[in-house]
Parts: sequence; C-alpha cells; structure tokens
Amino acid sequence: MLISYGLFALAAAPFWFLPDGIAHPAFTPVIAVGMWAPSAASLIMAKGVERVSWRTRFGLRFRGRWTRILAWMPLGLVLVVAILLLSELVAAVRGVPVDLTGRTWLETGMAQFAEQTGQEIPAIALVLITAATVFAGLAVTILATLGEEIGWRGWLWPALTPLGRIPAALVGGVFWSLWHLPVVLIGYN
Repeated sequence: MLISYGLFALAAAPFWFLPDGIAHPAFTPVIAVGMWAPSAASLIMAKGVERVSWRTRFGLRFRGRWTRILAWMPLGLVLVVAILLLSELVAAVRGVPVDLTGRTWLETGMAQFAEQTGQEIPAIALVLITAATVFAGLAVTILATLGEEIGWRGWLWPALTPLGRIPAALVGGVFWSLWHLPVVLIGYN
C-alpha cells in the first residue's frame, strides 16, 4: 500500500508547486503514468518480497472465469448507462436545466462549431465527431486506469478477501479512495 501511495504522491507532487497546478499541460500525461503506481507496487511485491509469479499478483490468471466475466460485462454496461440516465433525472428534478431529447446539445454544439470554424456542419456530423471523441477518450482512459485495476483488483482484492467479500470491498474502496487524495487535494475531480 505504501509503495503505491508513495509513487502516486510522487507523480502528483510537482503540480502542488507549479503555478498552473492541474491546468499544467504535463498534468494529464504524468498522472496517467502515475495511475500505474498500484501495478508497479504489485510487481515490486510479487518479485521483490513474495517471490511469486507477477501474473498471479496482477490477477491475470483467469482459470475458467471467462464465462463469468463475459456474463457480467453486459450487466456492467447496463448499470453504467442506468446510473448516467438516473443522474440526468435527478438533475432535472433538482431544477437543473436538462433537455433529455438531446436537441439542445446538438444545437449548442453546432452553433459552437460554426462560431469557432466559420463553417456549419450537419447534425449527424457532430454526432459522429462526438462519438469518435468519446471512444478515443475511452481508449486513452482505459490505458491509464488499467494500472489501477491491475494493482487494486490483482493484488489488494486477494489480500483482503479473507475478511469476507463485503468487508473486503469496503476496506478496498477506502484504500482506493484515499489513494486519489494527492490529486483531489489540489483540485482535480
């Protein structure tokens, strides 16, 4: 735990002192690399301390769990979409201006595009540009967050499971949440 916390704090440290802080152009790439701190800590523990296979410590031995993984993936996707829709509904109930038809963001986006470029584009073009941007962003985000997932789920989860599934999930969630403090305290998120 200390190795992971220390490595991530080290990655975030310069942005505590740089004048631009989290707005500095190097913030995103440096923190993306820093997000691999849990995996680096897992590798250090596996090879340097426990003397076990890195694949075991990274949780990359699925041993027949593929069917369960593939079965739960659609549920995860449905839950994420449901949570996003629920957040829009809660925002609307609280009085935040929301247009669930999607027309407003299209009109606003097309107006902003025309203002910035001096050209008008059809709505379908903006939808395709937005979709491509979202998928490109997901690809980059997945590469960064994979470092966290490997470390926390590969090393921390098996270490905590003797506590029981629910206590392990709660304790792991606390560790994982606190791990983000170096960037949260400087204004990220």
